[in-house]
Amino acid sequence: VLFRSVASAKLTTEQLKCDYLDLLLIHWPVAWENPTKAEDIANQTEFFFVDPATGGSKVVNIPIIDTWKAMEALVDEGLVKDIGVSNFTIEEVDSLLTQCRYKPVANQVEVHPGVPNDELRQYCQSKDIVMMSYKPYGIDGTNIDGGLLHNKEIKAIAEAAGLPSGAHLLLQWNCQKGNVALCKSTTAERIKMNADVPACGLSDEVMEKVAAFSKANKKRLSNPVSFRATKGPFLAD
Repeated sequence: VLFRSVASAKLTTEQLKCDYLDLLLIHWPVAWENPTKAEDIANQTEFFFVDPATGGSKVVNIPIIDTWKAMEALVDEGLVKDIGVSNFTIEEVDSLLTQCRYKPVANQVEVHPGVPNDELRQYCQSKDIVMMSYKPYGIDGTNIDGGLLHNKEIKAIAEAAGLPSGAHLLLQWNCQKGNVALCKSTTAERIKMNADVPACGLSDEVMEKVAAFSKANKKRLSNPVSFRATKGPFLAD
């Protein structure tokens, strides 16, 4: 595990032409085998995501703490400044905290009104762990038109609050909860809009409307049921 982690980190720094990485995360709280066939290496997205129905990689029995110790070694070597986790439950973060030398600085999970993950957020904040939220617009893959930013109710809440768009509401709602919302765009105007969204300022009434929407519209977009069928934050329950 240590050899692969060091080799991977060094390769990444070389590709990025930098001396170290600011942040490195464990992507999922599970380990699976590395690809060996040329076609699998060329198409790592399909290979790495475990799915018994369509194939892909196989889960291997490597304890999370073993991977974490390898990442701690990267910090010791100066290859990585900070380390964190992604898609970890409260129980998994708690277990890691009892065994680690360097605690995770962040937990990156899916967060939007469809799956607000409030209990996990409150736990992370109590441990001084930053909650990073991916898919803040509630967009499933490349289906931009189907995202929550185009939802009629979300747009109506935004309009009533005097906000320019549903996207603005979703980002501000996420940031106001104390999360770091991860969004991307190739349009200069939208990049500027994302950067200018304030981290607070929504009224209690607006937050309550979004909370009511959340209760009635639970939906998680990244749910690896092949190996995590019941544990949150992988299900919007």
